[in-house]
Amino acid sequence: MPRLTMFLGVLLIVLGLLTYVLSQMASWTPLIPAIFGVVFLILGVIAQVDSSKRKHSMHIAVIFTLLGLLGSLGALGTLPALLSGQEVARPMAVFSRSVMAMLLLVYFGLSIKSFITARRASRG
Repeated sequence: MPRLTMFLGVLLIVLGLLTYVLSQMASWTPLIPAIFGVVFLILGVIAQVDSSKRKHSMHIAVIFTLLGLLGSLGALGTLPALLSGQEVARPMAVFSRSVMAMLLLVYFGLSIKSFITARRASRG
């Protein structure tokens, strides 16, 4: 999971920087995925480097996943309108939040699966 967490961090950083540049750097809010990405990258590195902190780092990453989902899931409802060519308010934000939500949903599912597998393995 640490490598996946670092990979997610890099993807979110790229997403944030890309949407920031594409939005002509008019506001700092497109950088929100990048901020989350830095957190995931740091947590992944901590878990990779120090195995005694792996469990805590990955649990903190899931907490940040849930926080990110709370802020980004709402955009998924507007995504079909954007993809069908309808006019939506702040299309770049809808795109960025939707991609972030999808990435975090996949990560959340994989995290839960990993936690269940680790729990079963520890029971013997």
